[in-house]
Amino acid sequence: MKDKVAIVCGSSRGMGKAIAREFLRQGAKVVMMSRNEENLMKAMREISSEIVQDGDKGVMERVIAIPGDVRNKADIERVVKETVEEFGTVHILVNNTGGPPAGYFEDLSDDDWYNAFNLTFMSVVRFVREVAPYMKRQRWGRIINITSMSVKQPIDNLILSNALRLAVVGMSKT
Repeated sequence: MKDKVAIVCGSSRGMGKAIAREFLRQGAKVVMMSRNEENLMKAMREISSEIVQDGDKGVMERVIAIPGDVRNKADIERVVKETVEEFGTVHILVNNTGGPPAGYFEDLSDDDWYNAFNLTFMSVVRFVREVAPYMKRQRWGRIINITSMSVKQPIDNLILSNALRLAVVGMSKT
């Protein structure tokens, strides 16, 4: 992982934060992204402090936080552009977003479906489209799409997640 450049979406907390922390511990250059700038900066400071305490004084040169919303195409383009400006390329993309809202079929409107589609599927499509040229050019890259157990077995009351996370898996395997 040393000197590989990774973008980790949803890295202000939870799984995304843990992934960013581990990549940094392994020597990667990490771009942390999340919607909430305050939480994102706090997470970056917390992770950096832990790693400095572990003896890696250079971690601050390998991590940046860029606020952005994966539902916004312009934000995705900006995050990739700033990543390349800072680190020169992208080797690894971790698509990690929160899930769409719970609900049964009859309770969900067209807007619910469109919003969930944009969050869960189109964010992945857009990010892959932006980073793929760098990965192809260097003939190396990894795209990690975090989904849900619902791709193996549908979960009651989570029809949006059940349907759309399978679309992510289908795209990933194609």
